[in-house]
Amino acid sequence: MKDERIYALESPLIRQGEVAPLRVKALTDFGAFLDWGLEKDLLLPFKEQTYRPRVGETVVVGLYTDKTGRPCASMRLKRFVSEECDLKRDMTVEALVYEVREGTGVLVIADGKYFGLIPEQDWRGTACVGDRIEARVTHVKPGGKVDLSPRKKAYKQIDEDAEMLLELIRERGGRLGFDEKADPETVRRQTGLTKASFKRAVGRLLRDALITEGDGDIVLN
Repeated sequence: MKDERIYALESPLIRQGEVAPLRVKALTDFGAFLDWGLEKDLLLPFKEQTYRPRVGETVVVGLYTDKTGRPCASMRLKRFVSEECDLKRDMTVEALVYEVREGTGVLVIADGKYFGLIPEQDWRGTACVGDRIEARVTHVKPGGKVDLSPRKKAYKQIDEDAEMLLELIRERGGRLGFDEKADPETVRRQTGLTKASFKRAVGRLLRDALITEGDGDIVLN
């Protein structure tokens, strides 16, 4: 009865069937306890863990009720997502990061109920478990899964890419150190852009007479 009164009077950070990022407060012999905004911490049983988290770490979990009627957390997210996806290409969604996998990309829950992936080649910068990202749907797959991009459509993104590239050249003393002939991996590693996005950004800066390209380099005018 006490737990029911607490749940009714306070506002939890997660509710039944939802997925949310929660902080690990303590580790015990039978699982981890998470801060979910209520007086009594939320149990994450060992059997519901996909790996052993550390105290202070943020984990993305779903909330379910166990056989005794007690609310519990699970890192096994499949039961909380839908296989019937109503998202469409180019829709903007909120993506919750639940794993960053090297060589694959950023794994997310899109709109709170679909598995999503931001491929590594489309991601620029760093991502942490629990981050919420605004992303665009690029492909809807069978089983309710979607591919996403944090980038806008090319014609909308070009100004931001050009501005970023211009600032990068300024930071490097007015010279980029390579030009459009550079291999895609060099471009991605140095700028975070794909080769196609890089060429579009360079084209915009050339058209605005802000840079000059030649002799294997791009320099400020």
